[in-house]
Amino acid sequence: MTSPRRARRTAERARQAIRLGNKFDRERKEGRTRVRQRRAVVRACEKLHAELPANALTGDNALTAKVGETVRIYFGIGGHVIGEVFDKVYQLASLTTEPLSDVQTITVPPEGAAAVDMKLEVPGEYVLVDHALSRAAPGLVGKLVVSGENQAELFQSAAPVTAELDHSEHSAH
Repeated sequence: MTSPRRARRTAERARQAIRLGNKFDRERKEGRTRVRQRRAVVRACEKLHAELPANALTGDNALTAKVGETVRIYFGIGGHVIGEVFDKVYQLASLTTEPLSDVQTITVPPEGAAAVDMKLEVPGEYVLVDHALSRAAPGLVGKLVVSGENQAELFQSAAPVTAELDHSEHSAH
């Protein structure tokens, strides 16, 4: 697991990369500035990737919960839990504002955060990603392992589905 000191250093480097990008925006000089800016951002991202521990929230370090529990996760960048819908989303991680409900994925502004609540109804292994799949490939993902009883009734339709369709109102092709 990452130490708080290392996490602060990494966050500061990310803020420096954003400030560096803003500086280049102010100094915009034809195409050369854009090329320099892209290179600086790429270098900052590569450095950030090198410092982040791959698979930090997987294996023995995965997050765990039980079916029926409601969990809250704080995202520092856009987030999505594959296979789950957020019951509540608190923009800017403000728990005193009215939350959004039934949201699948979130966007987080630079240097911002968001908090999400979700009630876990199905056991399984859920993957946490930020939708920059280039970061997922080297292992920058998390896992939420949910244990408990399977609830098959959640996947059954309340009304029976019939295969018969009434085509009498449709014209022939």
